[in-house]
Amino acid sequence: MLDVTAGPASNDNGWAQAPSCLVSHPLTATLTIGDPGVATFATGGATATIVFAAGQTQQTVTINGVRDGTTFYDFRARTYDGNLIVGGPADIDVGSSYRFSPETVELLVGETREVALYRFGALTKHGHTSTAGLSSGSSSIAVPGAASLEFGDGTVLRLINITAGFPVGTTTITATDQANSITATIVVNVVQEVVLENALVAPDGTKFAKGSAIRTSRITGCHVAPPDTGCDFFHLHSHGGAFIDGHGPINDRAPTSCVFGKVFPPQ
Repeated sequence: MLDVTAGPASNDNGWAQAPSCLVSHPLTATLTIGDPGVATFATGGATATIVFAAGQTQQTVTINGVRDGTTFYDFRARTYDGNLIVGGPADIDVGSSYRFSPETVELLVGETREVALYRFGALTKHGHTSTAGLSSGSSSIAVPGAASLEFGDGTVLRLINITAGFPVGTTTITATDQANSITATIVVNVVQEVVLENALVAPDGTKFAKGSAIRTSRITGCHVAPPDTGCDFFHLHSHGGAFIDGHGPINDRAPTSCVFGKVFPPQ
């Protein structure tokens, strides 16, 4: 009967739709909002009366967002012969949200990548501005380039640098506006890469050229070994054969030297 998403500090219009079978008769309907602390009708109240004249099938309804949140409306009317019509309830969403783009990122150790933090919708508090505090689940794996970002009125996009540390692993960067109860999270995967010492051929015939730089996230069945008598560099070892992109097992071509290849960054 009514479908609307209301933005705080502004009005949004929805449609109240009368049942098509009743268009030959007048109809008076009552709309009720469940939580007027989240949204109200243009009159400032939680209820509104909509009158459909004979032959009229829809009416405009204006809803004001009061604060961030979700509530519902209900539609009730009695037909010309006294029958009760009940429609709904249906949601009214008010407020804003954050979203990272992309929502998952892969970085090499020591790499810095720029990502976007978007703000959707309006705000009802603090002059319609929003401060996003930025934090890392593990500051040794990855850190944001700033402690916070400010969204002014009308600002929908801020850019942020994320820098990968060490050790390799997975963590999250979270943006939080505590005043408006808004959060968003980006997953950060930190990896290394190996430069192949030799051309490799998997049992299914898949080939990997000598000198190819392959990120460790693509390889299973291996571990990074420190410099030793056979190789003066961090390198990739495998005891049961490696799988690259699922192709394998591939045995070491140079088990007494740098094996599959040197690992960068060398840690």
